[in-house]
This record gives sequence, structure tokens and C-alpha cells, in this order.
Amino acid sequence: MKSLEEILQEYPRRSADEIVGEERFYFLLEDEKLIGRLGLNHRELLGIEGLDTEAQKNAFCRQHKALRITFGAGWNFTVEIIGIKPNDAQWAAIGTLYKKKDELEMFWDILSENGQWSNGGAA
Repeated sequence: MKSLEEILQEYPRRSADEIVGEERFYFLLEDEKLIGRLGLNHRELLGIEGLDTEAQKNAFCRQHKALRITFGAGWNFTVEIIGIKPNDAQWAAIGTLYKKKDELEMFWDILSENGQWSNGGAA
């Protein structure tokens, strides 16, 4: 798995205001910046290979207090919160992305610290 520094060298940080609706997978960092690239999913962004990719993606999110985001034209807006509490900057970025979608279904997947998933959605 790539380090955060390696990922940031390849994929510059972008603010939620800069996101225009491309179909993308992002990591939302604690400074409210998103990293992602058109055509790459979360696993590919991290350079993960093998079978247990979910555990590695979750470990990255916990280590860097990042949220996993899926957002774009023709996609639902999904926020995955992995064992952390989003900060005010992350909530603000989520709000900015939410306001950018005309026809939006939003979903939440939350993995608690004890390993239990909960999810929900809002239209």
C-alpha cells in the first residue's frame, strides 16, 4: 500500500468546491481536501493488490482520519466513515458536495470502532 505522501505526489488535493461531478472515488482528508482521480477506485488509489483490500482501505482511513467518498454524475453520493468521528471541515466538505448534486441519493456506511457496520440513506 502506498503512503499518504506517495498518494499526494500522484494526486493533488482538491477542495469540495473544485469537484464538478466526475465519477470518482475520493478520500476526504481531515483538512477537508479530497484526493482522487478519474478512473481509479479506492483500492487503485492506494496501490493495493490482493484479496484483503477492505482491511487495508479501512486501515488507511483510520490512520489518516480519512473518509471514503463516492461521488459523480450517474452515481449515488456515498460516505463511508471508518471508525472515526468526522471533524467540522469534513462535514463542511460533505455539505458542499451534497449541494452540488441535482438528483441525489445519499448513503452512509459507518464502521464503528467495535467493527459493526451500520448504514442508511437519504434522498
